[in-house]
Amino acid sequence: MTVARFRLVALAETMSWLVMLAAVVAKRLFDVDDATATIGPVHGVVFLVYLVGVVLLREELDWSGRRTVGAVVAAVIPLGAYLVVERRLLNPGAATSPGRP
Repeated sequence: MTVARFRLVALAETMSWLVMLAAVVAKRLFDVDDATATIGPVHGVVFLVYLVGVVLLREELDWSGRRTVGAVVAAVIPLGAYLVVERRLLNPGAATSPGRP
C-alpha cells in the first residue's frame, strides 16, 4: 500500500465512521431500524483495511510502536484517522520533529 492510497483509506475510514454515527443517531432517535444494517459492515471492512495499511506502512515510514498504536487508536475517534494522518503521522518532518511521539 502506498502512502497516497493510505491517505484515501484514512479518509474513507473517517467518512464511514461519521456515517455510522449518523446512522446510530437515526436508529435511536427516529426509530430507523435499518439505518446501521448497511453501513455497519461497510465501516467494519474499511476499518480493517485501515489497520492493514498501518501494518504495511509501519516499516516504510519508520514508525515506532507508539506511533503505530497512535495511528490505530486514532481510527477509533471520529475524524481521528484522517486528521492524524494528514497533520501528523505522514508529514515528512513529523518523524524527526522534537517533542513528537
